[in-house]
Amino acid sequence: MPFALGGVHRGLERLGVKVAQFHVVAHPLQGGGNAVAQRRAEAVGAGMAINQEDAHVGQHHSARREAAQRPGGDAALMRVHYLYAHPLPDSFHAAIRDAALEGLRAAGHEVDLCDLYAEGFDPVLGVEERRDYHDPALNRERVGPYVERLQRADALVLSFPTWCFGMPAILKGWFDRTMIPGVSFNLIDGKATPALTHIRKVAGISTYGRPRWTALVMADPPRKVVTRYFRMVSGGRSRVEYHAMYDMNRATPARCGAFLEQVRRRMSGF
Repeated sequence: MPFALGGVHRGLERLGVKVAQFHVVAHPLQGGGNAVAQRRAEAVGAGMAINQEDAHVGQHHSARREAAQRPGGDAALMRVHYLYAHPLPDSFHAAIRDAALEGLRAAGHEVDLCDLYAEGFDPVLGVEERRDYHDPALNRERVGPYVERLQRADALVLSFPTWCFGMPAILKGWFDRTMIPGVSFNLIDGKATPALTHIRKVAGISTYGRPRWTALVMADPPRKVVTRYFRMVSGGRSRVEYHAMYDMNRATPARCGAFLEQVRRRMSGF
């Protein structure tokens, strides 16, 4: 549910937590339609540049395996695909994102930040796309760059608010359009088998407006999607963790600051 953060922002700043400098990759969706379109194009262009620089998907994973086999090779370093889903550039979630990125990069990981709102990702699975869904030769035509970024990753981080006990629609749409046959699972004679077997680690980072007991009453669907579904599509190979801050509607600056530090710490050990 909506949450006013003005007082919390001021309190966090008194604690030394920076919450106003959200310029990592995210682009504020403000101004006229042309300005929005330009910023979305810039964000997508940045993602495409990453795609062009690292088109050798297979070579990347082979290099990782070779590094793990070489004496002294650092098998712990990963390419982390960071999925971020919040529309406001000055939100507490932007501070969470920054803390997580700081931790991941401090650990030496390579991070591909995918800001779904800034990139203008369309979450709607259209008519023709649904018709092609079960055909791996056709089903990725409209989401090719997003599929490629997922396939190049060694690890995933999903950073999102929980709204109405679910993920934001834009993130749910990413699942619907990207976690498809031939990508996250293979479908042979009606039987699904795991296809994301290259994903070594998965983390979910979320906030909830209500206390945890209300999420438990509703079975906490976002937590289960992260902790159970990714184990399924990775064939049990992924180590999965979930970090949540509940009762945001009554959050204090101290609690918010502690959660940011927890996220930074856990991502530095990811």
